[in-house]
Amino acid sequence: MTTAHATESWRPVVGHPGYEVSDLGRVRSVDREVHCISRHGTPHKRRYKGALLKLWRDPKFGYFSAVMGRGVNSRPVHQLVAEAFIGPRPEGQEVRHLNSDGGDNRLCNLAYGTRSDNNRDSTKNKKRGHPFRKVVRVRAMYESGVPLRSIVSATGLSRSTVCSWLYGDVRRSA
Repeated sequence: MTTAHATESWRPVVGHPGYEVSDLGRVRSVDREVHCISRHGTPHKRRYKGALLKLWRDPKFGYFSAVMGRGVNSRPVHQLVAEAFIGPRPEGQEVRHLNSDGGDNRLCNLAYGTRSDNNRDSTKNKKRGHPFRKVVRVRAMYESGVPLRSIVSATGLSRSTVCSWLYGDVRRSA
């Protein structure tokens, strides 16, 4: 299988045979053969061509995840990249996004560290607190007549957060 990125490196996904993850944060299935039995009882091989997986983004936290297998093995991509390229996660540590962008799963942006390290990264990158753009979006949805329940499900925020943004005081410097 060829890629559009000449310098992209691929490694097997730990714990998920048949899948690979790249240092750029992409996930793919590999070419494979499956032994099947037809409805007439004849054994045969079915070939599947590998393909890039479509990633989904968690609306609440902003992390991309990949579904491997039949929809039951969903894993955050940053964890897959770190396990494949950095190694097993040390006890008491988590995967940090060095630039605090949860959608940037490139190897050069990931490292293991403590929760305190992660919080320091967020403060250093000015990512603490709620982004003001999201507050503006929630308020615009509400003012255009979108019901509160729909806003909560569309944004992935809790009802109390949405209510505090609509009726309470929101820090304007995020």
